[in-house]
Amino acid sequence: IASQQVAPAQITVVGPASHVARLTSASTDQVDVSGVVGSSEFRTNAYVNDQYVRFQSSAQVTVTVTMRKQ
Repeated sequence: IASQQVAPAQITVVGPASHVARLTSASTDQVDVSGVVGSSEFRTNAYVNDQYVRFQSSAQVTVTVTMRKQ
């Protein structure tokens, strides 16, 4: 993988302040890049591992992956 980008880069979460304060990142569902040649975009969902925290708006993100031969 030569580069990867996720848009949006930040997502607003809501929930109890003590839970939100502990968050440092969100994850996405896995993306299969095995067939990518050049660049490809994937739409996937973001999530956090805290049942008391949710996204303020849509949790869908776009992951752009660029592959380069070595």
